[in-house]
This record gives sequence, C-alpha cells and structure tokens, in this order.
Amino acid sequence: MGPRPGHQQGQAVAGLCRGRLGQGLKYDWVDQDHRWPLTVASVKGLLQLGTLHERAGRSERALEVFEQACALDPDMESAVTATVQLLFQLGRIDEARLRVRHLKGRLDSLGVTASAQTQAVFDKAICPFPW
Repeated sequence: MGPRPGHQQGQAVAGLCRGRLGQGLKYDWVDQDHRWPLTVASVKGLLQLGTLHERAGRSERALEVFEQACALDPDMESAVTATVQLLFQLGRIDEARLRVRHLKGRLDSLGVTASAQTQAVFDKAICPFPW
C-alpha cells in the first residue's frame, strides 16, 4: 500500500517544525482529521450556520459567522472560500482578493496545493470582472 493522499504535503508541513518537539513527527498530526476535534467541529458548525444565514438573505450576518470560522482555523480552505465567495457577492472585491492572496500565500509557503474548489475561487478572484 502506498502513501495516503496528501502524504507529501503533510510531510512538508511537519518538516517546518524544528527542535525536540518536532523530531520524528509524521504528517498525521496536521491532517484535518487529527486536528483538535472541537475546533474542526466548531468550524464546520459555523460554516453550516453561515450558509443558513446566507440562504435566508442575511448576508452580513453570514459573513460575520464565516469570519468567525476563519478566525478559529485560518488554514481551513472551505472557511476561507466561503468567506471570499460571499465577499464577492456583496461587492467587496478588494477584501475578497486580499483574502485569496493571503490563503494562496499560506498554502504556497506550506507547499500545499489548493483543492480544485479553492483553485476555482482563486481563478475567479484574478478575473478582471467580478462575479
């Protein structure tokens, strides 16, 4: 059996740790399924709540909730992309593009490739015409 998907990316992230605490660490500790379970569950719950607000026409409240999710886990692509998409819909193009640049830079610094969904958001963000 070969390495699990994301193995190289996780190893790159684990390689950023130095010192006694980081010796011998494998990528599993940074895998989303192994993050602090409460944080992951909280972010997912906030994303669901934000989506409900958005569907009910409460876009500003949805944005607040999505931003809370990003504050809990700024590296969770789904939280950032939900925020970016809503910012575009609200006409806050500069803010959306800034968040895209920040996430792209963060992923690049970790040597992680964005998911296809996140890449689609990146592509729309650099398009000269907003959504």
